[in-house]
Amino acid sequence: MGRCNSLKNINILVIDGQGGGIGKSLVLGISQKFNNINIIAAGTTDIACENMKKAGANISVWGEENIIKLTKEADIITGVMGVMVPFGIRGEITPAISEAVFKSNAVKIMVPMNKCHIRIAAKSETLKNHIDMAINMIGEEIEKIQKNYKEQS
Repeated sequence: MGRCNSLKNINILVIDGQGGGIGKSLVLGISQKFNNINIIAAGTTDIACENMKKAGANISVWGEENIIKLTKEADIITGVMGVMVPFGIRGEITPAISEAVFKSNAVKIMVPMNKCHIRIAAKSETLKNHIDMAINMIGEEIEKIQKNYKEQS
């Protein structure tokens, strides 16, 4: 799939913690594949936030209050599965963050990781393959959002 030209600016919220490595990979893949997308890096730590910003995020914030606020503005939320679990990512995801993500109207595209002791009943893939699949799913959602936007215009 080539680069996508968007008609509506779409907000993609990438949430990560610790060192932000998976978030960094998601941001890099999204920024290389799509145009006119607002990639918002939201880290539970300043290190995660900085690494996602370096990968190409347009905006970067960190901390519970900022993450919760941005879940309300996002069209798509992505990150590891632990983002939706209270105390996920080794305790860095607060119950308030996981609740805000879960209740958000945004489409959630999560990368499975066995580190949070949640297993998905699906074919086992490498982390890179899961990240690539998430980026492809984000592309599908961008197309749906754009189609709905055109129909409403």
